[in-house]
Amino acid sequence: MQNPNIKSIEIAAMSDMHGALPILFCASELVCICGDIFPQNIERNIQESEKWFCETFLPWVKSLPCDFVIMIPGNHCFYLESEFQKHGRIIIPDNLQHKCVCLVDEYYIYRGLHFYGTPWVTNLPRWAFNTNDPQSIFENIPSDCDVLLTHHAPDYEKLGCSYPNTDKERNFGSVELTNAILSRPSIKYHFCGHIHTGTHGGVRLGNALSYNVSILDEQYQKSFPIAYVEIEQKMVL
Repeated sequence: MQNPNIKSIEIAAMSDMHGALPILFCASELVCICGDIFPQNIERNIQESEKWFCETFLPWVKSLPCDFVIMIPGNHCFYLESEFQKHGRIIIPDNLQHKCVCLVDEYYIYRGLHFYGTPWVTNLPRWAFNTNDPQSIFENIPSDCDVLLTHHAPDYEKLGCSYPNTDKERNFGSVELTNAILSRPSIKYHFCGHIHTGTHGGVRLGNALSYNVSILDEQYQKSFPIAYVEIEQKMVL
């Protein structure tokens, strides 16, 4: 007999859209977005990026067939970095706070699941959300995190490799992120992006299933599907 206190949460996860906002053909309860949402041609123009975020991206979020969206920025999200520097967090407009949250080193609890999001990358000094101290950044991931969203990819099973298994293969994955996930057995799911052609499809990393959910390839062409993941979670009574 099925346990009545167990209910699944359907998640659609994606990253690195770079302005190519996809259509969700399957309704999901929750959408997770792991950064790099802005079109390349405007990403460094703060004014144009703000206009696109408010007039294109947020209406797209509102139209998604889901109950809620949990997102983080990425290294191409200069406008969101500027908002974070001004306010210490990224503020979603009041009329969409029931539908979306954007996390920078923050928790969000959804139906009892502890989500944590962090956008930082390394070795990219002229880009947004770059850190020279990934050890400290990833050590801040809480020990009771259930679902982790990062923009950076781990150095594990080619999740952070561009052009894996070819003569162009290069590894950009983070050892510090890998170690942080391995040392936190509470993490059951991890979604990332950043390295477009890293291993897709889900990799077992400690107790976590780690997914690179970039939807574009290294030429910024749509190449990978949205990842649909079903999580079983005890209902909060």
